[in-house]
Amino acid sequence: EFYKEKFGRYSFDDKGADIDLSCHALFEDSKGNLSPNNACYDPNLKKFYIGDGDGTDFGSFAADPETLGHEFTHAVIDSESSLEYCYQSGAINEGLADFFGEAVEAYAKNGQPDWKKMGLVTTPGTPGDAYLDYKNPQDYTSARGETFPGHMDEIYKGSSDLMGVHTNGAILTKALSLMSDGGS
Repeated sequence: EFYKEKFGRYSFDDKGADIDLSCHALFEDSKGNLSPNNACYDPNLKKFYIGDGDGTDFGSFAADPETLGHEFTHAVIDSESSLEYCYQSGAINEGLADFFGEAVEAYAKNGQPDWKKMGLVTTPGTPGDAYLDYKNPQDYTSARGETFPGHMDEIYKGSSDLMGVHTNGAILTKALSLMSDGGS
């Protein structure tokens, strides 16, 4: 609804593609275990997968408009660009998906963005918690101990996370939040 009303888009490809979505998805974690703590868009299959969350670290991703908007934005980006999903081009992909996920959440709540990544689903038992503070990523440590850069001087240059796509996406999302609301 957001993309149709705000941008006149007809599905993620703007050609009316069906939205193929699987709920209750399980994802392999770094230890090889299956976990419900994720959501993703598969660009090869043109399919969305949404996990239920474990109820401790994450609640249901299907109930979070920001997560759904984030994943839908990945499909739009895939449809409209040739961004390689690694290094800085992958971080641009993630930063744009974060930003538009936040916009979808604000639209769904008829309000202003809160600039907190997955604030509705991260650690359900901890009010006000979020996976990431978009406005101040460099000052925030996620519940899982992850830290994020807020400036290109702090860019992650390691090999994990497809060379930093989620980690370094925080730089762009911070810039976009500042362009939206002002600040420094």
